[in-house]
Amino acid sequence: EYYVKEIRLPSPERCRRRSESLDLPIERGVSFGQRLLFEMQADQRPQHVPGDLLVTLQMKRHRVFKKVGADLVVHLRISLLEALLGFDREIQHLDGHLVRIFVRRGTVVQPDEVLIIEGEDMPMHEDLSSYGRLLVRFTVDFPDHVPSTAAGPLESALKTLQ
Repeated sequence: EYYVKEIRLPSPERCRRRSESLDLPIERGVSFGQRLLFEMQADQRPQHVPGDLLVTLQMKRHRVFKKVGADLVVHLRISLLEALLGFDREIQHLDGHLVRIFVRRGTVVQPDEVLIIEGEDMPMHEDLSSYGRLLVRFTVDFPDHVPSTAAGPLESALKTLQ
Protein backbone atom coordinates (compact mmCIF):
# COMPACT_ATOMS: atom_id res chain seq x y z
CA GLU A 1 0.00 0.00 0.00
CA TYR A 2 1.06 3.52 -0.82
CA TYR A 3 -0.01 6.68 0.90
CA VAL A 4 0.42 10.13 -0.60
CA LYS A 5 0.31 13.06 1.70
CA GLU A 6 0.90 16.68 0.75
CA ILE A 7 2.95 18.62 3.21
CA ARG A 8 3.40 22.37 3.07
CA LEU A 9 6.98 23.36 3.60
CA PRO A 10 8.09 26.92 4.20
CA SER A 11 9.69 28.29 1.07
CA PRO A 12 12.20 31.09 0.69
CA GLU A 13 10.56 31.93 -2.64
CA ARG A 14 8.01 34.70 -2.66
CA CYS A 15 5.34 35.44 -5.22
CA ARG A 16 5.82 38.84 -6.79
CA ARG A 17 4.28 40.69 -9.66
CA ARG A 18 6.43 41.95 -12.46
CA SER A 19 6.01 42.71 -16.11
CA GLU A 20 8.28 41.37 -18.76
CA SER A 21 8.41 42.15 -22.41
CA LEU A 22 8.85 39.44 -24.98
CA ASP A 23 10.01 39.74 -28.55
CA LEU A 24 7.37 38.16 -30.74
CA PRO A 25 8.94 36.83 -33.93
CA ILE A 26 6.20 37.37 -36.51
CA GLU A 27 7.19 35.42 -39.60
CA ARG A 28 6.29 36.53 -43.10
CA GLY A 29 3.02 35.13 -44.39
CA VAL A 30 1.40 34.37 -41.02
CA SER A 31 -2.36 34.67 -41.06
CA PHE A 32 -5.13 36.04 -38.87
CA GLY A 33 -5.84 33.80 -35.89
CA GLN A 34 -2.51 31.98 -36.01
CA ARG A 35 -1.11 31.21 -32.57
CA LEU A 36 2.41 31.59 -31.24
CA LEU A 37 3.48 29.40 -28.31
CA PHE A 38 6.07 30.50 -25.76
CA GLU A 39 6.80 27.60 -23.45
CA MET A 40 7.21 28.28 -19.74
CA GLN A 41 6.63 32.04 -20.10
CA ALA A 42 3.32 32.39 -18.24
CA ASP A 43 2.65 32.83 -14.50
CA GLN A 44 4.58 30.78 -12.02
CA ARG A 45 3.86 29.78 -8.45
CA PRO A 46 6.46 28.64 -5.94
CA GLN A 47 7.45 25.03 -6.52
CA HIS A 48 5.41 24.81 -9.72
CA VAL A 49 6.49 24.80 -13.32
CA PRO A 50 5.46 28.01 -15.13
CA GLY A 51 2.71 27.75 -17.69
CA ASP A 52 2.91 28.41 -21.42
CA LEU A 53 2.05 31.74 -22.99
CA LEU A 54 -0.17 31.51 -26.07
CA VAL A 55 -0.51 34.58 -28.31
CA THR A 56 -3.23 34.76 -30.98
CA LEU A 57 -2.45 37.10 -33.88
CA GLN A 58 -4.93 39.69 -35.03
CA MET A 59 -4.44 41.90 -38.07
CA LYS A 60 -4.74 45.62 -38.08
CA ARG A 61 -6.98 46.95 -40.83
CA HIS A 62 -5.03 48.56 -43.68
CA ARG A 63 -6.36 51.66 -45.44
CA VAL A 64 -5.73 50.28 -48.96
CA PHE A 65 -5.30 46.50 -48.88
CA LYS A 66 -7.54 43.81 -47.44
CA LYS A 67 -6.60 40.18 -46.81
CA VAL A 68 -9.30 37.74 -47.96
CA GLY A 69 -8.30 34.11 -47.47
CA ALA A 70 -5.08 33.52 -49.37
CA ASP A 71 -5.56 36.63 -51.53
CA LEU A 72 -4.88 40.32 -51.10
CA VAL A 73 -7.59 42.70 -52.39
CA VAL A 74 -7.24 46.34 -53.39
CA HIS A 75 -10.03 48.62 -54.65
CA LEU A 76 -9.01 50.92 -57.48
CA ARG A 77 -11.11 53.88 -58.63
CA ILE A 78 -10.83 54.65 -62.33
CA SER A 79 -12.51 57.24 -64.52
CA LEU A 80 -15.01 56.40 -67.24
CA LEU A 81 -12.35 57.39 -69.77
CA GLU A 82 -9.89 54.89 -68.24
CA ALA A 83 -12.59 52.21 -68.14
CA LEU A 84 -13.33 52.66 -71.84
CA LEU A 85 -9.86 53.31 -73.23
CA GLY A 86 -7.51 51.55 -70.82
CA PHE A 87 -4.87 52.91 -68.50
CA ASP A 88 -1.47 52.26 -66.96
CA ARG A 89 -0.96 52.95 -63.26
CA GLU A 90 1.33 51.93 -60.40
CA ILE A 91 0.37 51.35 -56.78
CA GLN A 92 2.67 50.92 -53.82
CA HIS A 93 2.52 47.43 -52.28
CA LEU A 94 2.68 46.73 -48.54
CA ASP A 95 6.45 46.15 -48.65
CA GLY A 96 7.05 49.34 -50.66
CA HIS A 97 7.64 47.93 -54.15
CA LEU A 98 5.54 49.26 -57.02
CA VAL A 99 2.94 47.08 -58.74
CA ARG A 100 2.02 47.99 -62.30
CA ILE A 101 -1.68 47.76 -63.06
CA PHE A 102 -2.64 48.25 -66.66
CA VAL A 103 -5.53 47.58 -69.00
CA ARG A 104 -4.76 47.61 -72.71
CA ARG A 105 -6.40 50.12 -74.99
CA GLY A 106 -9.52 48.55 -76.51
CA THR A 107 -10.36 46.55 -73.38
CA VAL A 108 -13.40 47.83 -71.49
CA VAL A 109 -13.40 47.55 -67.69
CA GLN A 110 -16.84 46.89 -66.21
CA PRO A 111 -17.80 48.28 -62.78
CA ASP A 112 -16.81 45.82 -60.01
CA GLU A 113 -14.70 43.79 -62.43
CA VAL A 114 -11.71 42.05 -60.84
CA LEU A 115 -8.22 41.87 -62.34
CA ILE A 116 -6.08 39.00 -60.98
CA ILE A 117 -2.33 39.55 -60.67
CA GLU A 118 -0.53 36.33 -59.76
CA GLY A 119 2.38 36.41 -57.34
CA GLU A 120 1.67 39.84 -55.83
CA ASP A 121 0.12 38.78 -52.52
CA MET A 122 2.10 38.29 -49.34
CA PRO A 123 4.24 35.14 -49.15
CA MET A 124 2.65 31.87 -48.06
CA HIS A 125 3.65 30.93 -44.52
CA GLU A 126 4.28 27.28 -45.37
CA ASP A 127 6.42 28.12 -48.44
CA LEU A 128 7.97 31.60 -48.38
CA SER A 129 8.97 31.30 -52.04
CA SER A 130 5.28 31.06 -53.08
CA TYR A 131 3.06 34.10 -53.27
CA GLY A 132 -0.70 34.43 -53.54
CA ARG A 133 -2.74 36.65 -55.83
CA LEU A 134 -3.47 40.35 -55.78
CA LEU A 135 -7.10 40.99 -56.72
CA VAL A 136 -7.77 44.48 -58.11
CA ARG A 137 -11.46 45.37 -57.90
CA PHE A 138 -12.42 48.34 -60.06
CA THR A 139 -14.84 51.09 -59.22
CA VAL A 140 -15.72 53.21 -62.24
CA ASP A 141 -16.44 56.88 -61.57
CA PHE A 142 -19.19 58.07 -63.90
CA PRO A 143 -19.56 61.81 -64.51
CA ASP A 144 -22.44 63.60 -62.79
CA HIS A 145 -23.46 65.29 -66.04
CA VAL A 146 -22.39 65.55 -69.68
CA PRO A 147 -21.95 69.08 -71.04
CA SER A 148 -24.11 69.81 -74.07
CA THR A 149 -21.00 70.62 -76.12
CA ALA A 150 -19.68 67.10 -75.52
CA ALA A 151 -22.99 65.27 -75.90
CA GLY A 152 -23.00 65.26 -79.72
CA PRO A 153 -19.45 63.94 -80.25
CA LEU A 154 -19.90 61.44 -77.42
CA GLU A 155 -23.15 60.16 -78.91
CA SER A 156 -21.63 59.68 -82.36
CA ALA A 157 -18.56 57.94 -80.88
CA LEU A 158 -20.72 55.54 -78.86
CA LYS A 159 -23.02 54.80 -81.83
CA THR A 160 -20.02 53.47 -83.76
CA LEU A 161 -19.58 50.82 -81.05
CA GLN A 162 -23.02 49.31 -81.61
